[in-house]
Amino acid sequence: MAAKKSSAKNVEVQGIKLSIDLERFEDPRFAYALGKISDDALNSFEKLKWVNRLQDTLFGDDAYRVMCELADKNGGKLSEEQWKDFYAQVMEAVAAKNS
Repeated sequence: MAAKKSSAKNVEVQGIKLSIDLERFEDPRFAYALGKISDDALNSFEKLKWVNRLQDTLFGDDAYRVMCELADKNGGKLSEEQWKDFYAQVMEAVAAKNS
């Protein structure tokens, strides 16, 4: 039996190295969290809980490490806007790596 090919893509964004398993995008929890984040009936605190779940699904055990490294690069602080920008850059890097 042949070994299963890894679906992980190694990317570097803002000097932070991470591995994204492309199969995580197919995880129903990822799509569910995306739907909750865009649900206008939820308040910002409820949406934040879903953002955290989405990040945990996508980044796995690396989520907190990545946030800490990003904060270190920004003087020890991490704003929501910085995290959103980083997340968007990760999505672009994964898409570029996947093509």
